[in-house]
Parts: sequence; structure tokens; C-alpha cells
Amino acid sequence: MDIDQQNRGAQELFPPSSDLRVKVSAALKPVGVLVALGGSLDTTQSKALLCYLEQLVDQIGPGDSLIIGLDSLHYISSTGIGCLTHILSVTTKRGISFSLYGMTIKVREVFSLLGFLDFFNFIDELEINHD
Repeated sequence: MDIDQQNRGAQELFPPSSDLRVKVSAALKPVGVLVALGGSLDTTQSKALLCYLEQLVDQIGPGDSLIIGLDSLHYISSTGIGCLTHILSVTTKRGISFSLYGMTIKVREVFSLLGFLDFFNFIDELEINHD
């Protein structure tokens, strides 16, 4: 499922800046704030994504959920994983639930090689689309 399909009918939130070349779509869904990523999250894009996610997290309150969809992401660098790890830390401190879903095999391999699969909560697509 692509990013546009995931967020169809959902309230669009916080448009990404023009500095961000990785495809980003954020929407408010019944399960929480869904941020779908697409393309490649390399070292240069990780900093821009981190700024975007930090600003988005500032708009989310304790008890809410932030879900990052990775099923349209074709590549992630170790810096990209570091960005997600930082957001996990920030959301945990603020009482916000943070989950990932939908990894491609290549992205899963990078998480696994770096030892980060156990750091994150993963949910399946059925939970996302349960409107």
C-alpha cells in the first residue's frame, strides 16, 4: 500500500518542509498520528526528517500515538535509524506511544544488522487500517 492510499480520507497534518526529499505524509487516523515515509532515508535526509518529527511530536500529547510507516521506504541509513531512535526516546519521555510498521526486507536487514529490531514496537497493517 502506498503513502497516498494509507492516508486517504484522513486529516492531513503538518506538511513537510521543502528541505525534506524523502516522501512524507502525516495524517490523523483513529489509531493516532500516522507518518508514512517513502523513498530513501539517507544521512542527509535524516537531519531534515528529525526536525520534522520533533516539530510534529510537539503537537502530540501524552497518551496519544505516533506511528511511522516504512513500507514505502526503500533504503535507510544508520543515521536514519538513529533519527527514529531519538524520536522513540522523546516520545517515551512524553508519554506518547511510538510504533513502526511495514518494513521492506532491505530496511529490516539494516535494522537487524545494527541490532535495533528489539528497540521498537512493531504493529501490523491491520491495526492501522482498523477505522
